[in-house]
Amino acid sequence: MSMIRWSPYRGLVTMNKELENLFDDFCVTTRQAAEEKAGVTWAPDVDLTENKEAYTVRAELPGVVKEDVKVTLNEDVLTISGEKKFEKETKDENVHRSERAYGMFSRSFKLPAPIDGEKVHAEYRDGVLTLSVPKAESSKPREIEIK
Repeated sequence: MSMIRWSPYRGLVTMNKELENLFDDFCVTTRQAAEEKAGVTWAPDVDLTENKEAYTVRAELPGVVKEDVKVTLNEDVLTISGEKKFEKETKDENVHRSERAYGMFSRSFKLPAPIDGEKVHAEYRDGVLTLSVPKAESSKPREIEIK
């Protein structure tokens, strides 16, 4: 017959998971409230990666035309904003479900290292905005010669 041993940590693990869920719900609610207050109705998904030379930002913007996207750089804060315009429905159609988001969007990212704002490159293809944001020379790792 096997015995189940009592562990003081079992309750802590359960409590920790409940606290994580509570904070996750709070953070999502807070973000949603902030977006609603700012008039933002949706936020595109973004990947931010880094190598020795630069940051790469990829934002999914399906259904958004290039002319409705704005990229700004203020010191080390990169902002992608714009609008996904609502597609008009025809009077001959009955809408049974409408789940796609429309309206203004804005995402801002504080980059961890100084960047070279003059060399930022933006490309928009197939609904994906790709930004190459080079790091400033002063922030790149360099080898120091020992004499």
